[in-house]
Amino acid sequence: AGRRNVEASLILGADRRANRAEYEEKEGYEVAERQEKLLERYAKKNDLWLDEKDIAANAERILPSGAESHVYLDPGGKHVTKVVSYLVMSETPAEFIDNRISLHNYLFNGTKYELLGFTKNEDGFAFVVRQPYIAGTELETESKDGDAAQKERVNAYMLNKLGMENDGGTTYYNENYIIDDLHLNNIFEDENSNLYFIDTVPSLNTPSDKKNGVRTYFDFEVRDMENGVFIDDIKTIADKKSLPLLLENGKTNYEQLEQTTDAILNGTTHLNRLSLAEEQGRMAGGRRNVEASLLLAASSRADGAEVREAGKRTASDAATEQERILKEYAQEVGIWIAPEEIEKWNYRDTGMEARVYYDPASGYVYKVVYNYKNFSETPLEYLDNRISLHNYLFGDSGVGYELIGFTETHGATKDVSGTFFAPVLRQKYIAGEELDNSELPLLDAEMQRRGFEKKNGVYVSDDYIVEDLHADNVMKSNKGNFFFIDPVISLNTPEEGYGGNRAYEDNALKTPETEDVAGKHRNASLKDINPLSVPRAFDSVYDGSRGQLLLLNRGQLQLKKPQQMSTKDIIPPKIRKITDDLLNTPCR
Repeated sequence: AGRRNVEASLILGADRRANRAEYEEKEGYEVAERQEKLLERYAKKNDLWLDEKDIAANAERILPSGAESHVYLDPGGKHVTKVVSYLVMSETPAEFIDNRISLHNYLFNGTKYELLGFTKNEDGFAFVVRQPYIAGTELETESKDGDAAQKERVNAYMLNKLGMENDGGTTYYNENYIIDDLHLNNIFEDENSNLYFIDTVPSLNTPSDKKNGVRTYFDFEVRDMENGVFIDDIKTIADKKSLPLLLENGKTNYEQLEQTTDAILNGTTHLNRLSLAEEQGRMAGGRRNVEASLLLAASSRADGAEVREAGKRTASDAATEQERILKEYAQEVGIWIAPEEIEKWNYRDTGMEARVYYDPASGYVYKVVYNYKNFSETPLEYLDNRISLHNYLFGDSGVGYELIGFTETHGATKDVSGTFFAPVLRQKYIAGEELDNSELPLLDAEMQRRGFEKKNGVYVSDDYIVEDLHADNVMKSNKGNFFFIDPVISLNTPEEGYGGNRAYEDNALKTPETEDVAGKHRNASLKDINPLSVPRAFDSVYDGSRGQLLLLNRGQLQLKKPQQMSTKDIIPPKIRKITDDLLNTPCR
């Protein structure tokens, strides 16, 4: 059924897994509306939101419509494109994907569907699918006797080929499947008397259908078909108290840091701080952003010689300790940038929190964030929000941050007393114009398109809060594209008062389980499992509303929390990888 069918399945499976209350406590129409929004957002970010007028204009001709579909013959006459109002026969988009596309393709491969995209028309939300054009005739005749003969023929075919009995009407079933709406004008015959089933309505035969069924719809999961490994969940493989990046003497285990960072960048391990999808923004911030995050995560969980028990120190204490750890790390790995070296750079401007330097040869600006505490209490908070979440939400506009090092520097001017710990970032130089105040309604519209509502000057969604998005923090190209330079982003947590329910997680390292469901490594330390040995096949996959990245089988996407993955204008490489694995096996 194609890549888009897999991706759409992952999106909806991820959301259901992560937000069970939104499904179990809701009516079917409420679930359908939620899933439509997820798929619409996914489609618009990936050029899959189609206009039926364009489909009609490009068609060779318009074919007769059915009860649920508008049908268009493609140029060349080999396929038809159908715009399908799924609600005619399915309660939710997920049900349509499972039954009308996936099960249909399994049972009737000769007329399989490929999902092309989505749209809205006078009937509401619709799927756009492609199907082979069958040059034949309908089995339905104009005579009662003729139809009766054809009915007997179909009954025999369904019994012999699929082991299905007829219930006396247009429904056929065996212990595994039920096929409804199999009337004669949904069946075509070619010149060689072969039968083709066009618009069947299959489903699993579950006990609740009262047709002796034995099947059930499972949650999403991942299976390694070559090794027979069942991936039940993303298991925590870090000890509940500490990560093995810190040695007993409190020093950093740099060999382990390098290995763990490689595992994260290779997709076999992830830091359970933000969601799986949002963690892609951490990776986009570069190796140093991942390493720094790992060290601070380890520090926040560690006990022993340098105990810092949760809740027993102030944010200032935490910041001081984190700055110490990062300075030691930066000096060890050679990314501590001397102030005198920075003095040689091509200075451009100073803002409320950073001095900006421009390198025309590389096309980058470099920012020395002397006042990271302007909007962040600790370095870890800065890495989470100002780099990782920024890259996730606004990296698609080409202004993602890369962490390149750290330094100590003076304040806004050299007259300010003291020195200040400062992350050093790199960001692409944008040749554009800052917005003027008359263009702020355009910014509001762009943020609304991205799923945000403006409340008291702050942009809010279910998952995020974006502050400080004033006119001179946004640039616009001559083509009207927006570039978000320095927004202040955070998760929408309950204490923020905007109705959010997100949380920053526990900093554990996680990886796909390498054993069976009871996996003996479930609580093992990274000292016991080499993260690089974990199969790469089980990578992240995209959720949609929150960008959740997970793992598949029409079974179940296992995730701990509502998660999210950003897309650029096309599906990112990580999702391409997992989708390729699913399409090519050995994963299903």
